Amino acid sequence: MVGKELSKKKGRWKFFFAFLMIFAPAVGAIWFLQATSELRWARVQLPRIMELAEQDELFPAFELAVLAEEHLPEDPTLVRFFRDFTLEISVETTPPSADVYIGEYGTPDEEWMYAGKASLAQVRVPRGVLEYKVLKEGFATARGAMNHWFRSKLSVSLDEEEILPTGMVRVAGDALFSLAEYGNPGPLEDYWIDRYEVTNKQFKGFVDSGGYENSDYWKHDFVKGTRVLSWEEAMLELVDDTGQPGPANWELGGYPDGEDDYPVTGVSWYEAAAYGEYAGKVLPTIYHWNKAAGPWMSEAVVPNSNFGRGPAPVGSHHGMSPYGSFDMAGNVREWCSNRDTQGRRFILGAGWNDAAYSFPTTSASDPFNRSPTNGFRCMSYIEKPKNLARLADPVEFVYRDYRAEQPVSDEIFAVYNSLYRYDETEFDAKLESEEATDDWIKQTVSFEAAYGDERMLAHVFLPRNGVPPFQVVAFFPGSDAFRRSSSDFIDTARFEFLMTSGRAVLFPIYKGTYERADDMRLKSGPDKTTFYKEHIIMWSKDLGRSIDYVETREDMDTSKLAYYGVSVGGGIGPILMAVEERLTAGVLPAAGFWFQKVQPEADQINFVSRVTVPVLMLNGRYDFIFPLETSQEPFFELLGTLPEHKKMLVYDRGHSVPRTELIKETLDWLDRYLGPVR
Repeated sequence: MVGKELSKKKGRWKFFFAFLMIFAPAVGAIWFLQATSELRWARVQLPRIMELAEQDELFPAFELAVLAEEHLPEDPTLVRFFRDFTLEISVETTPPSADVYIGEYGTPDEEWMYAGKASLAQVRVPRGVLEYKVLKEGFATARGAMNHWFRSKLSVSLDEEEILPTGMVRVAGDALFSLAEYGNPGPLEDYWIDRYEVTNKQFKGFVDSGGYENSDYWKHDFVKGTRVLSWEEAMLELVDDTGQPGPANWELGGYPDGEDDYPVTGVSWYEAAAYGEYAGKVLPTIYHWNKAAGPWMSEAVVPNSNFGRGPAPVGSHHGMSPYGSFDMAGNVREWCSNRDTQGRRFILGAGWNDAAYSFPTTSASDPFNRSPTNGFRCMSYIEKPKNLARLADPVEFVYRDYRAEQPVSDEIFAVYNSLYRYDETEFDAKLESEEATDDWIKQTVSFEAAYGDERMLAHVFLPRNGVPPFQVVAFFPGSDAFRRSSSDFIDTARFEFLMTSGRAVLFPIYKGTYERADDMRLKSGPDKTTFYKEHIIMWSKDLGRSIDYVETREDMDTSKLAYYGVSVGGGIGPILMAVEERLTAGVLPAAGFWFQKVQPEADQINFVSRVTVPVLMLNGRYDFIFPLETSQEPFFELLGTLPEHKKMLVYDRGHSVPRTELIKETLDWLDRYLGPVR
């Protein structure tokens, strides 16, 4: 029996080995062919990935790159893609361990990517505007959008489903939130705001409940011109087309059939505030409204919002703001609680019949104005803020008509210009470090500053594919330079195309930025104007001192020297280009006039007409920092450069420029005025 069993086992083993001999090569061949096929597929995708990225189609490019990276983890093209077109963000939720999804702005939910369970230390995402969704059982789903230029960390607090008020979303607070024109009112605590504008149906509930007969809802003095009306007099003003209480464009106290979900329009500020009292809410301050609206995401929000022939049902357009509210751009203008120093009330967001670029601009109107474009939404405080009085204070409506302003005379300007001069002293230059990539060499040097007892740093990026002496482009960064403590991680994606074109980039570390950070961002009021003037003068000296250093190097050609200023660097460009006579051309992406009042020695208006070098301006139509009509256009018109040597291009973006256009137009401009590189 034992012998028979052994014989059977030997037979089975022979069969098994025979199977291996016959089929193993086939299995191996199948595996090899599949692996080879996947590798070949990944390589084929590389040109498509970069093509999509250069066309600003970053999310599709990102999805392809993630798949290709599984097969080509060290491929130079993918390494470059992830370096230039993605970034890492951290994700935190309260409570923790919520499920986080991300998607391209405006894409259906089923196409979103699962990012993982928060908290996540580093999540790689494509640059640009993304949507996110956070889910946890027992909590209301949080949804919103983010732009990495203004948020590098996603922090989401979830509300229990029974606590979150119906139809509202949570907006994260901000310890340092400020508006460019109006400064920092103090911290904003988390609050709730209506997801949509107040609708006809909702406002009809107020009307039908006797809202216009109950004086308890009307808490504010009715000011019309120079008169203060009684409550009874005011109610006679606030009637519809047929004389019944209600919005100006209603009839017989009602709205047209089928328009339940349209935003209520034709309401005065007083009616909006009274509805808030009825609903147990308040009108948002201009600070709360702007935080929720996210004008810094205008390039994504505006094209997806209602700027058309009339109002649309709320939420029917995908113009979603950072925290999940809709229609804050377009559809109807929205009343806010603050008044200006002339008694007008702020009304923000632009309406369906306004120019699309009006979304980020500030406007105020007579509180009795009942235009068919006027609507509103409400907010609620989760906890009453300690600085509520400051948040609700009257605000001076800052507006400067730069076309009507006149710069100072040449004699006075000569005095201002003398403040920017400095004595030539020894550099005591030292090479601090050097590192290299495939495309450039980065040298970090230090030398004596032109003021005080300070040393300053400058980074010099040398191209590998150029021939010295190199043309030089002096760079001035945006506001992110004032928020970061180290320049070790400079975002070279903004200017690396200059090096790959064969030019050197000079990146001074200006006073108040990176390693030289100070209290620049924390100043407000009169202190800020003095601090700003002092820094403008120091920035000019930092630039001049850095150019002095470059002139000592034989591998640099400072007769071909351009200025390249982004955002902050674009705004102060006229000052630096008017003072620094060695510059031969300028490129200003995202530039314009600021509306803040500053001391004349540092006021753009006194310098812009003194710029005579060729200047290229590249701007976004929906820029919330430099509005098109009131900031960008007068800036360009007042440049002292001859008309044939200045150029302005405007794109359907916010405070940014499409990458491909930026590269093409900048390099064409530099080739024209500095000459082609060797």
